[in-house]
Amino acid sequence: MEPVLLSGDQFILVSLLIQIGLVASLASLLATTRFYQRLLVQVRTRPHDPYYFALSWGLCLAVGVGARVLLGYSVGDLSHPGALFAGIFAGPVAGMVAGVMAGGAAAVRGEWLAMPFAVFCGLVGGGLSRLPGAASWRWDYSPYPYMNVFRMLRAREGRFIGPVVFSIVCLGLDIGRTLLTQEFGSRLLWSFQPQNVVVLAVVWLVNLITLGIPLKIWNNSRLEALLKEQEELAVRSRLDALTRQINPHFLFNTLNSIRSAARIDPDMARDLIQKLSAILRRVLDTHRDFVPLEEELEYIDAYLDIEVARFGHEKLRIVKQVDERARTALVPCMVLQPLVENAVLHAIAPLPEGGTVTIRARSNGDRVHVEIEDDGRGFDPSKLDLESPSRERRSGRGIGLANVHQRLKIAYGGGLSIDSRRGVGTRVAFEVPFAPSRVLLQAQERA
Repeated sequence: MEPVLLSGDQFILVSLLIQIGLVASLASLLATTRFYQRLLVQVRTRPHDPYYFALSWGLCLAVGVGARVLLGYSVGDLSHPGALFAGIFAGPVAGMVAGVMAGGAAAVRGEWLAMPFAVFCGLVGGGLSRLPGAASWRWDYSPYPYMNVFRMLRAREGRFIGPVVFSIVCLGLDIGRTLLTQEFGSRLLWSFQPQNVVVLAVVWLVNLITLGIPLKIWNNSRLEALLKEQEELAVRSRLDALTRQINPHFLFNTLNSIRSAARIDPDMARDLIQKLSAILRRVLDTHRDFVPLEEELEYIDAYLDIEVARFGHEKLRIVKQVDERARTALVPCMVLQPLVENAVLHAIAPLPEGGTVTIRARSNGDRVHVEIEDDGRGFDPSKLDLESPSRERRSGRGIGLANVHQRLKIAYGGGLSIDSRRGVGTRVAFEVPFAPSRVLLQAQERA
């Protein structure tokens, strides 16, 4: 195959095409780092964030300029639009630092005008970042320059003027750089010098595109992160709402039991008050979505002690079969209480002879299986609508099972398994991993 020789202008066009891909790749790569992800979504930056951004971005610019100086490969030289971008994105200090790093790499070869010009571009970008509304203008900037003009004319809103101003300033700096190179020569300030004026216009156009590509890619990453954060907040809010749907009749019945015991058995009344205090403290604890199963069982013990005091040891019998390893598993807060309450009130309490509530938890590989079983009167599971807690509330059967089912589905994707037969009893079971979803754990840590 015969080699294909390109003219000077053709080589410039190919280099510009590669430059666009290089900028897109670099912006996408940086957007995956933890620092840039935090920088994109936070409203107020930390004091040192502009410096960290300037150093990381300036290092990338310096590598590109160094590749041109040492290897003669001009594709990576983004010193002019890169320094301007640093100033627009993070302020004049960041723009100046990025300009020094990019221009310093060119000064090694003796291009003494490169550093002053790059620093000037960074300071100009920093000045643009100080304009009113610039924080939102930068995210409206389009890599397609005609779109900035079109949106400004169509919308007639002030916020679309900023992108046009950015484009005009970038174009003005491009023209100035070209004129300086023609005046002093490429030995003092390098820039593409095509023979055809159309190719020169393409060079300026690509610099406008280069300015907009990182902003567009990072804006998409920013919107995805904000959307994910809103989804986490929605999940957290829904979990909080479901957690607070606890039967208020339990509180009233407990207070009545305390009032009755205060006359006959003051020691029992004090014990009930202490256990009720522990229960209310747990209900009011809004900072944790997940707790160890051991802690959840301690809460259930306090609840069942109150119910046993109400119904008597002969009518309400409790059996617990829990593996030691299973006690360390994390479960949604307040997930057992509605299930146990449903067994006590709807299965055991209506029977004159009472019954037994059995709580089981066993580890099975990387999961924990939890069961709440009773030998009460049972019911028809097909009449339950676990997907609609509000409908269960209207039906008069309570929302305990539907509540827990929804919370488990939100946290793990799977809900309750119910097996019930009339006259035999009911078994309600669910499985959880040894750790909940990473998203919910991170939300709990931030809270």
